[in-house]
Amino acid sequence: MRPYLAIIKDSFREAMVSKLLWILMVICTGMLLTFVPLDMVDVYPDGIAAKEINNPVAMAEKLIAANAKGADAAHAIVRRYLDPEVTGNLALLANADADALATVLARNCSALLSDRDLAGDAGWQQIDLDDESTRLLEKGAAELESMELVQLNRRLLAAAFPEELELPESYACRIGYFSMYSTPFPQKRIDLLNDSIASFVVWTVGFVGIFLPILFTSPMIPRTFQAGAIDMLLSKPVSRGSVYLARFCGGCAFVVLISSYMVGGIFMICGFSFGYWAPRILLCIPVFIFNFAIYYSVSALIGVVWRNAVVAIFLTILFWLLCQ
Repeated sequence: MRPYLAIIKDSFREAMVSKLLWILMVICTGMLLTFVPLDMVDVYPDGIAAKEINNPVAMAEKLIAANAKGADAAHAIVRRYLDPEVTGNLALLANADADALATVLARNCSALLSDRDLAGDAGWQQIDLDDESTRLLEKGAAELESMELVQLNRRLLAAAFPEELELPESYACRIGYFSMYSTPFPQKRIDLLNDSIASFVVWTVGFVGIFLPILFTSPMIPRTFQAGAIDMLLSKPVSRGSVYLARFCGGCAFVVLISSYMVGGIFMICGFSFGYWAPRILLCIPVFIFNFAIYYSVSALIGVVWRNAVVAIFLTILFWLLCQ
């Protein structure tokens, strides 16, 4: 067993002392550092549209009932901060055209989004809210930034009227780099982040992350079976097939190091920069290694047959193109 481990260690050591390896590490580090100043922020709408009120009549009826004793606490809180002129005419408005009623309710609810008194009402403490709403409430209405205030009040209104209001958390997301932000993308932050990570990983694992290591590891097998090198190895009680497999494992061990560094870096940046801790990102490491092993097996086989690293690289790329 020791001779095989020695060959694997020798393969790994050969890759480690290669200048190309350190060039690759520098490239990976540079790529990771370019993502550190990146930021993504949700852009929350500053109003409520009439189309977001699914059932304006039912909402008006609940607001009317909120004035009675024993009414729903959340409905009562919202009614308390609505325009008194509107609340005084709710019964009349409820009998009006539904579209007109939705417009009136949307306009008045929109005015509540910037109301710190609504967000600071103590009554919300007695109502079951989602984690994000609770977090913002605990921060205190006076301490909230304008965007956070709008976000919280939208959530509170949606919690008070879950069947009548359909309020998405956000409509768009801005991408920032060194505090310079782009125009909004029509996508939620979390969705844009997922798509960006997926695209980057596919590009990295699917092409760059495969062929750069192939460039560095392709000479290993041809050099092993050159005259002199193979004679020295076969002087020990090992077979040619075992030498081949040991060299192959050594090349894969080298890629384990690179993939762990790259994918681990992406995982840490997503966590610290975006607060997005997704352990499933780390699953890219075994996928990366498996993908590499497929193409490296082609490169290694060609290296044994032709004993030429350039031919191995060229035919491996050709094999990749045929697989697309």
